[in-house]
Amino acid sequence: MKTNFLQILLFLSFFLSGCSVKKDRSNLAHNYYQQALVAAEKNPREALALLEKSLSEQIIPRALIFKATLLFQTKEYAESLTLFEKIIKDKSYPETLQTDALNNYACLLINLNKLDQAEKIWQELINNKHYLSPEVAWFNIGLLNLNRQLYNKAAHAFNSAIRIASDYIDAYYYLTVTLMKMQEWELARKTVIELIGQIPEHQSALELLEQIDQKLKPKK
Repeated sequence: MKTNFLQILLFLSFFLSGCSVKKDRSNLAHNYYQQALVAAEKNPREALALLEKSLSEQIIPRALIFKATLLFQTKEYAESLTLFEKIIKDKSYPETLQTDALNNYACLLINLNKLDQAEKIWQELINNKHYLSPEVAWFNIGLLNLNRQLYNKAAHAFNSAIRIASDYIDAYYYLTVTLMKMQEWELARKTVIELIGQIPEHQSALELLEQIDQKLKPKK
């Protein structure tokens, strides 16, 4: 998923924080949480309402992170910031969840124009053994530097994401865009051809290829 141009992580599995509550309340929390995951695809505010019901039955760490992420998506930045910072300071959270929260927190910081702080978080996540998606951190670093017009840094980051996840379609796409900005037309063409080889119907990639071929066409 993306908010603006950054990739956030949505949470598609369910984590129970304890077994001291009654089973029926745990089941209700689970059901509301699953409904929120479905609703988030089309209506984040409806998902937030369902999450509130889930959290009223049982406090689930993953659901709280999801709530902070949805607050970010609905542009309730102050509330999202407060909740993310509370989560990050809470050392009782599983470390893999903490790292996911940090990635999404960094995306929020971009929207608050705290670019250096966000990039620092992603650089730290890349080397964090508990972070299961380092390619996402590299991807977000790439987009950040593409936006800053630091094209060499952006290209390095996108290439790093692809080395980790060779099927990372968005990384191929934005690497192509970066190479076009650098006027590296042959390399851009090679990159977008790799993307199209994985998803032949990718319309945006096909449009990039057409633009590149126009640039490479011999002048009469």
